[in-house]
Amino acid sequence: MRIHVTEYYSGLYKQQDPIITECQKQYISSRHLSRLSPDHRVQLDVPLGLEEFKLALEGLVRGRTPCRDGFPQEFYSTYRDILAPKLLEVYLDSMDEGRLPLRVE
Repeated sequence: MRIHVTEYYSGLYKQQDPIITECQKQYISSRHLSRLSPDHRVQLDVPLGLEEFKLALEGLVRGRTPCRDGFPQEFYSTYRDILAPKLLEVYLDSMDEGRLPLRVE
């Protein structure tokens, strides 16, 4: 059962090539959308750093549990210096592999 559910949802959320109609192309071309400069693109492609990750942990909503582990934001904030390096490692590995570890899924 788990295999079928995993296959279903994996296929459901796979990125597919969008079909853009002529009307959509005209609409998009009529918008004056700003574009990122090459320098900004490079900056945005840099992997998330430890300090930035710690700031993200601090920005979690207080009094709520951000994960299924049941620990509130205050826990992550209190133990930020211990948890952040490992959580960042898991996050970066997940980004490289394109999926979360099995224990998180």
